[in-house]
Parts: sequence; C-alpha cells; structure tokens
Amino acid sequence: MTATSNTVTVVISDPCFSTVIDTKVIADMSASVLGASDTESFTAFTDSVATASSAFGADLCGVATYRITMSDGSTGVPAYLTLSGKTLTLTPTLTSQIGTHDIKLHVDLTPFARTHTEDFQVVISECVPTITAPTAPTAIV
Repeated sequence: MTATSNTVTVVISDPCFSTVIDTKVIADMSASVLGASDTESFTAFTDSVATASSAFGADLCGVATYRITMSDGSTGVPAYLTLSGKTLTLTPTLTSQIGTHDIKLHVDLTPFARTHTEDFQVVISECVPTITAPTAPTAIV
C-alpha cells in the first residue's frame, strides 16, 4: 500500500482588518461669538465585528478613538471647537471665526488601520446684543 499525501491550506484571518465602522449622524452645531456654548454628545461608534458578535463584548477590535479636523484636509483643529471623549463643545470667541465651517469627526480603530469619518457643520454668527427696557416702577402709596 502506498501512502498518499494531501496538501491542506489553512487561512486564518482577523475580521477586524476588514470591519466596517457604523455610520451615525453628527448634528450640526451653532453659536454666536461671545454667546453661550453649544454642546453635542454622541454615543460610541460600533463596528461590524462587534455587531455580529455582540455576545462577546462591544470592543472586540479595540476601543475607538475620536478626533476632529477641518473638512478641507488641513490638520489644524479649530480653537473654537473641542472634543473631549464623545462630547463636542463649540465656544467661539473671535469675530474672525464667524461663518460656516465644515468639520470631520474621525473614528479610528488604530490597531487595524480602520477609519470612518462623519461630516458636520459649525455655524458661528456674530454677537447681537439685545437691550431690554426696564419695567415701569410701581407707585407706592
């Protein structure tokens, strides 16, 4: 009896290298110069591996990190907009910041080189002071 040999190829792949980060809508933000701040919080982004394998936990491909940039590709982060965890805060302080600004929120799964971006707008209007007239005094009799 002669021995036969078979070649077996085993391919092991990590689904995190092709996972898709879910889409969310980031609400547009608006504020006026020297006015009240605008704050927008968002829930954590998930990915297709976590969604398909929810019984094993939410961060199977790692914890997502978040960063913001201008949509035009410039790397500078605007001073009037901050990101802390999953909270964006708009606090304009200069008239040079007035206008509509296109912003990108980047969601990164760094170990697997996976990135997703969401676009939103920031509208900064000029400060419009309002004057309220005092109420008429009441007569004391």
